[in-house]
Amino acid sequence: MRAPGDRNTVIGTPPTPAAVALAILLLALLVAACGGDPASPRHGLLRVSVEMLGGDPDVDGFDVIVDSRLRQPIFSGPPIPFAGLSPGEHSVSLEKVADNCAVNAPHPRSVTVIAGDTANVEFTVVCAATGIAVTIRTSGTDTPASFQIQLDNGLAEPAPVNGSVLVGRLAPGRHTVTLVIPGTHCSVAGTRQITVDVRAREVAPVQFDVTCVPPVRSEKIAYSVDTTINGVRQKWIALANPDGSGSVLLARGTAPQWSPERTRLAFSDADCVLDYYEGWGCTGGVVLLDPETSKTTRQPEGTSAFEPAWAPRGDAIVLVRCCSRTIPTRRLWVLALDGSSNAELPTRTASVADQPAWSPDGERIAFTCVITPFNNDLCIVNRDGVGFARLTTDAVYDGDPAWSPDGRRIAFTSGANVALMMVQDGTATILTQGFQPAWSPDGTKLVFGRQDGLFTIGADGSGLTRITTGRHDAPAWRP
Repeated sequence: MRAPGDRNTVIGTPPTPAAVALAILLLALLVAACGGDPASPRHGLLRVSVEMLGGDPDVDGFDVIVDSRLRQPIFSGPPIPFAGLSPGEHSVSLEKVADNCAVNAPHPRSVTVIAGDTANVEFTVVCAATGIAVTIRTSGTDTPASFQIQLDNGLAEPAPVNGSVLVGRLAPGRHTVTLVIPGTHCSVAGTRQITVDVRAREVAPVQFDVTCVPPVRSEKIAYSVDTTINGVRQKWIALANPDGSGSVLLARGTAPQWSPERTRLAFSDADCVLDYYEGWGCTGGVVLLDPETSKTTRQPEGTSAFEPAWAPRGDAIVLVRCCSRTIPTRRLWVLALDGSSNAELPTRTASVADQPAWSPDGERIAFTCVITPFNNDLCIVNRDGVGFARLTTDAVYDGDPAWSPDGRRIAFTSGANVALMMVQDGTATILTQGFQPAWSPDGTKLVFGRQDGLFTIGADGSGLTRITTGRHDAPAWRP
């Protein structure tokens, strides 16, 4: 042993070979108890995916079951992971599979998971449709934009005029298919209602052959009606015979106006709402609708616009635009239907211009104007923006102008009455109580609204007749 003062003195004694061996053994036992090498992964990853094939796919998805204890929902598409699985064999299966669908074999499926590795399981689910394939073949002219198919007593669904549609997910048994066609100018060979027996996992064919001819465009009155749809109060466009019979709802909207060729209605389904932060925001706009064929288009330049009125030559529409960011102002715009122009119509000192109406020669536009604050009057301006004039100056509400077919008179709302003005000298007379008048095609009658319905009256004030009952307004008589 070295002396205490020696610089190379070692305190203690070195371990014996037996002690070293014992320490190694204890470390090995500890590592084994902890699952092996601490740096090595002890679990694996499983990824499961599903591919859907066939008709009537199972849109509700499935449940993936791993080892009868792990469950996750899955849909057709990207795989879902199961992490932390112990190495070895695992069972994978799908549950909640629709009756008309089958999972490819083997099912359930056994998969081997390796520590630190990823195992993949891909299921293919093949579904067979149970339903009816409806084929529609249409010939002729003035075909509607679409038909509808009604199954049993359910809701009618859109169907192509020429093409096929699958009515799927049906219970096996007897079902009735009804073809719903707008208007009366199209006929079906045989019957519009076919009953067919549907077998499980099979598609029964049904075919309709339709022939259309040019529709009969009889005299009609279009108007706006307050109604409730699915609990929500809305304005809709309705159509009726001149005596009020045969009323039908056409579409949501207000202020219908007939085209000069008598085939289409222009109206607006625009809606403007004032937001505290964003100001006025509008949706919808001018819609063009053929009521006999149900063909509907939107006027591209008529977004967020109201009160459309056709020019007598059919080449333009004048409409009302609203609003600026914070002010609900209303201005007149003239749109060329060929897309060549879109310009605001100058109305000089009028702060508001609304409810436009063309003269029969297409050269002038009468409209409701506000020149004196809080007072509505009648104004007139030429199509080119010159010749502005104020037609009324009284303190009551004057608005809703409508030119007579001969261009000599303007019917309008004056206070709570329907009035007639001679265009030549501006003299006006009260005709009857009511509002929003429109002329009959021959100029002998007027149709107008009251609080409880629509009425007609002779232009001489005779023959007052109720034609509808309800909250109806803005009538337009087909020219």
